[in-house]
Amino acid sequence: MRWMRTWFAAIDLVRRMVLNLAFLGVLGWLLVSVLGREGLVAPDAGILRLHPVGALVEGIEVPNAASWLRPVPPSDQVPVHQAVRLLAQAGKDARITGLLLELDDLAPSPMAELDVLRRAVLRFRNSGKPVVALAGHMDQGQYFLASAADRIVLRPLGSIDFKGFGVYRHYFREALARWRIDVEEVHVGRFKSAVEPLTRDAMSDDARRANARWLSRLWRQYKRAIYEQRKLTGDPIQQLADHPLPAMRQAQGDMAHWLQRAGFVDVVGGQAEARAALATLMGTQVDSLPPFIDQDRYRGMMHEDQPPAGAARIGIILADGAILPGEQPAGTIGAATLSRRIRQAANDDRYAALVIRLNSPGGDALASEHIRQAVLAAKRKKPVVVSMAAVAASGGYWMASAADEIWAEPATLTGSIGVFGVLVRIPRLLEQWHVHHDGVGTARMSAAMLSSRPLPPEMRASIEVRLQHVYDRFLDVVAEGRGQPRAAIAKAAEGRVWVSEDALARHLIDHVGGLRAAVAAAARRAKVHAFSSEWIMPRQGWRERLVAVLLGGLATSLGVDSTWIARDDIANALRVVQTLLRQQPAILALWPARCVF
Repeated sequence: MRWMRTWFAAIDLVRRMVLNLAFLGVLGWLLVSVLGREGLVAPDAGILRLHPVGALVEGIEVPNAASWLRPVPPSDQVPVHQAVRLLAQAGKDARITGLLLELDDLAPSPMAELDVLRRAVLRFRNSGKPVVALAGHMDQGQYFLASAADRIVLRPLGSIDFKGFGVYRHYFREALARWRIDVEEVHVGRFKSAVEPLTRDAMSDDARRANARWLSRLWRQYKRAIYEQRKLTGDPIQQLADHPLPAMRQAQGDMAHWLQRAGFVDVVGGQAEARAALATLMGTQVDSLPPFIDQDRYRGMMHEDQPPAGAARIGIILADGAILPGEQPAGTIGAATLSRRIRQAANDDRYAALVIRLNSPGGDALASEHIRQAVLAAKRKKPVVVSMAAVAASGGYWMASAADEIWAEPATLTGSIGVFGVLVRIPRLLEQWHVHHDGVGTARMSAAMLSSRPLPPEMRASIEVRLQHVYDRFLDVVAEGRGQPRAAIAKAAEGRVWVSEDALARHLIDHVGGLRAAVAAAARRAKVHAFSSEWIMPRQGWRERLVAVLLGGLATSLGVDSTWIARDDIANALRVVQTLLRQQPAILALWPARCVF
């Protein structure tokens, strides 16, 4: 037995060494994080290097013990408003003389988020400082952002992938039928197509027409912004998206130089050519260029402007994700979580007004109403303005309709006023596997909601009546919140999704503009002239922070490619099915479609 004691002693020694090394590593990381910035020396002049890695997001979805496989790892997320604040400060900082925008690692992002950062780049340019963008192979989103620069440098083997916008989804009706799974679906709203992947084999004509409308609006916005900045004539982007082969043959495969001749980019080259372009724009020699300052280093050196003494505060609350009941982590909107934050901010005398930055496809109808009630209560104490991000649809619009004023980004998708309910039934699947289900109840409907039994016609009719009531309630709250006739709201409803310009024409929103404009509007409503804005962030305990660090690192080490997870329609369908498998009818105000940019 002595050898066993020796063996266990050796294992215990290794265990303690590993734990001690891990502790020292964490301690060292904390010391560097806390003390490292104090040792940074600010140069007299420098060129800011902005290198976004990952997808642009409103707020980081923090990994948690319940959902660490779903979210995008923090390292793959770029909070767009942090980048905007960085550029705003750099534009006013006399030490920063230019901007190098490196876009190779920018992941596919919603057009509204790209437009937020693009406008920030244009404001930096308007401060009189040059901007050069550098990238290799660019997708449509990367080029959209690059088009805001004074010069675009494309690497020698690079290209731009123009494909247009589209909505494409997987449809599972036949597969579910083969598995003997039945889906009972009821929806109110002709264009409410959220459940079509479970009940059809192809997109319905109504959904096709509705999607084509908002897609064409966004596509037109996209092309117009690029043509105005790059001074391109005709419709060359459409030509490349429709027929890329003629250009490829004309270029003989060398698309980089073809794109340069066509005016899409200015220079074919790499880092050296980007430096030369900056030197030309700054009227100096390459050897005389100031050093580059990485975004992380500059963030540690910059000193944001302090608000004037006595300036009022406008509080900004982020509401990002699907709307669910109860308490929810970052990356989803919990009705109890968000309502509590709104209530606390409304009772906080430090804030003269509130702005809710909303980015949500909707979710649970009851949860949406819960949050709407919190907005109504806050309005009685101070102004509440909603600023819509990439999407504020269905249940997201339900809660937003109560605000004093609604602003939307030019590329925001909103509306989708409609509801649906779904139940998954598996009696035929159980029969195939010779699984029997039996029991006794005190009423005819005791087993009506069990997935192992067919849905009784009377229960289905009851669900239809209930859904119609929820839809009517949806119309009522929107008409009340927007101060519009119910008939006018009904014409804009039926589950239709609108881009901002269409939503404005139908009085679903008040103005088209970004977060800055929404904050200024909230200040006007509060009748304050000197003001500053402040993000009201949820408090996170040390346990939550530790879990986020550990699980975020684990997801990254496993190579979880969250970009495709977020865009994959199979993941969307499974998420919906997970909700629907509850032993009760789920009434949802949700618009889960995704646009491929």
